[in-house]
Amino acid sequence: DVAQALRNLIIDLVPPNQNLLIDAYCGAGFFAKALLDKFERVIGIDWDRFAIAAAKGNASKKETYIARDLEGVAWAVSAAFASGDVLSTALAATTLIVDPPATGLTEAVRKAITDLAPETLIYVSCNPPTLARDLKELHHRFAIHSITPLDMFPQTAEIEVLAHLHA
Repeated sequence: DVAQALRNLIIDLVPPNQNLLIDAYCGAGFFAKALLDKFERVIGIDWDRFAIAAAKGNASKKETYIARDLEGVAWAVSAAFASGDVLSTALAATTLIVDPPATGLTEAVRKAITDLAPETLIYVSCNPPTLARDLKELHHRFAIHSITPLDMFPQTAEIEVLAHLHA
C-alpha cells in the first residue's frame, strides 16, 4: 500500500504535458509506466538487465529502456537527442526521477544531474543520511519544494523519503 501511495504522490507532483521523463534506477518501470500520460517521451535506465527486459516487454513507442550503469544518465540524454527521439526544447519540461540504492548517488551521477539540470527532480531515498548528503551537493542547482517521509516498513526504523526539487 505504501509503494502505491509513493507512486500516487509522484504522479500528483508531476505536472501534465511534460516533454521528457528520465527514470533513473527505474527497475521494471514502476514509476515511468504510471507517468506515461504526462510525457511525450520516457527514458528508463537501470543496471539490472532483467528488470530492463521486463520494462521493455510491454513498452509503448514513447518508452526507451536502457540497461546501463547510472553513470550513463548524461549519455542516455545525449543519445536520445542524437537519435532525434527528443525535441531540442525537451529539457524545458524534463523531469528526472532517481531512486538509488541505500548508498545514494555517486559523485559522477550528482554531477550528471547538475549538468543536465532538469526542471523537476524527484529523489526517492531509503536512506535519509545519504539523501541529506546528496541534497547538500545538489542544493546550488536545485531548490527543495517538499520532503515527504513514508513509513514503508512499519515497526522498523526504515523509511522511504521523497524529495521534490526544482531547478
